[in-house]
Amino acid sequence: MFDEAYLQVFKRRGGEPVTYDQALTKGADAINQGVVLVLVLIQTEVLRVAPSLALWVLGAPAGFGGRAWYVGSWVGFTVAVCYEAWAFSYYAFVARIDEAGNALQRKIAFFESRWMYFLGYGLPPVLLMAYVATYDAFVASILYYVLLPMYAVASVNAQPVKQQGQPPLPVFVVARWGVERLVPWAHGVLR
Repeated sequence: MFDEAYLQVFKRRGGEPVTYDQALTKGADAINQGVVLVLVLIQTEVLRVAPSLALWVLGAPAGFGGRAWYVGSWVGFTVAVCYEAWAFSYYAFVARIDEAGNALQRKIAFFESRWMYFLGYGLPPVLLMAYVATYDAFVASILYYVLLPMYAVASVNAQPVKQQGQPPLPVFVVARWGVERLVPWAHGVLR
């Protein structure tokens, strides 16, 4: 009796009943998105320090002198900010892309084919947060949690266009590789 009443209310609101398989697929997709987030954050931090470490370990070219660490840190900062902007844009748009019912691989492919648009979409808030973080990291994290929902709401009306003649940039190649390897491994372990 309760199930029938629930289904009637659910259908009146425009919803469709969800089967067990659909619920499992949604749950697996949410876990995959969490894995993507963790892997993108790890990738960003590695790319932030990699240029400085490479210049330090391999030795800087003669023209750098004592500025090798400084130059490497700016290169790493620039690359990390780009990845943070892409991650910010991805999570601002993920709910909208979820509405289309796409699988995680299709979401990432959609994102990577419009990488320039998403870089521009996420760069202003990330640069603002990076600037604020130089003074107070706590305020920067609060700013993140204020700006992300605002950008997610703004993404509802955004129309990300694919650049003509621009090849897809594999921004989330590490995350895609990790999801393809880690999730089946975890499924086997938890079985």
